[in-house]
Amino acid sequence: MSTVNVTVLDFGSGEGTDEIAAELSTDHAASSYGQPVLVIAGEAYGVADLVRLPSGPVPAGKLKLRYPDSLEEAGQATLIRLWERAKGLLS
Repeated sequence: MSTVNVTVLDFGSGEGTDEIAAELSTDHAASSYGQPVLVIAGEAYGVADLVRLPSGPVPAGKLKLRYPDSLEEAGQATLIRLWERAKGLLS
């Protein structure tokens, strides 16, 4: 189980780039069978769940995320890979 702090980059607001603090986590109760969820303001989203942003609803897997430059633990890299792999299923 692991958590990675990330930044959601929302480019659709028309007012420049909005950055929203979030995390990828397998520690959240909404995570199932080791699949990470994106947690924004305490609300968990799977890759296909709609996230309501100022620019409108967007599937969580279609959001652009900025990952930290360095990871604190080995499980964090695996967490990011699992999220990116799940995002590929949306295409």
